[in-house]
Amino acid sequence: MIFKNYLEKIFKDTCKDIRNGENIDIYFIVALIILQIILRVVQIYFTITDKINEPLTLAILFSLSISLLNSRRTIQDLAEIIKKNTCHFSDDVNIIDIRDDYQSTVKQFLQNTKSKSSLKLVLRTGKIIKDLDTEFEKILERGCKIDLIMCNRKNSNLIKEIGLYSEKNSTEIQINANFDLGEEEIKKLERNYSILINKKIVDFHPPELLYISDHDDCENGQTYVLPFSYNSSVREAPSILFKNSDNPKLFEYYSELFDRMWEDNKND
Repeated sequence: MIFKNYLEKIFKDTCKDIRNGENIDIYFIVALIILQIILRVVQIYFTITDKINEPLTLAILFSLSISLLNSRRTIQDLAEIIKKNTCHFSDDVNIIDIRDDYQSTVKQFLQNTKSKSSLKLVLRTGKIIKDLDTEFEKILERGCKIDLIMCNRKNSNLIKEIGLYSEKNSTEIQINANFDLGEEEIKKLERNYSILINKKIVDFHPPELLYISDHDDCENGQTYVLPFSYNSSVREAPSILFKNSDNPKLFEYYSELFDRMWEDNKND
């Protein structure tokens, strides 16, 4: 029964391959071997040695061909699985040059954000909100909502970790100074636009230095991601800017990552 099922599977796979034009070379070799076996069997004039050696050789070649076919099929199946589960970047993904100023990219991002959009934002210290205070205030004036995730400055171990993923020789004093600047500007914005800002604090280093995404604009919304580099300048890390609708798998990945961080951590 098992052998019968195996033969049926081979037959179905063979028909599928032939229809798709795949593995034709292997099937051709197998057909030739089978043909030669048949011709040898019907012949009555070969010697006793031929009766033993030649069919044995053909059987070995036949077995090798089947083995090669199965190996190739396994590789093809694996390639198909990888293809289905691979996130392909569209031409709209922009890998920004490492020498570019990431603040300029964020500034342009905010300026292009439509009114009443919903932004998802991940920061460490929030200093960029101070650096781009005018742009952040303008998007809030346009009715945009911001869900903000920031690191917990009260967590001493987290402060040390931020130092590892910051510019070389960054001290705890410098990191706390950046927190002071960021929190000062955020509190100012919260006083004027409290209903538009939701903030959560996390006790771990986020998987990126900066993440900002427009979740409401399905057609033109974008996402910008700045990865971190260990013990190096932030400008040494290339950043990614892509259109959400053109890269749904990439957008879905970062969106779900944000949601998990948001749901698993406490309110400020």
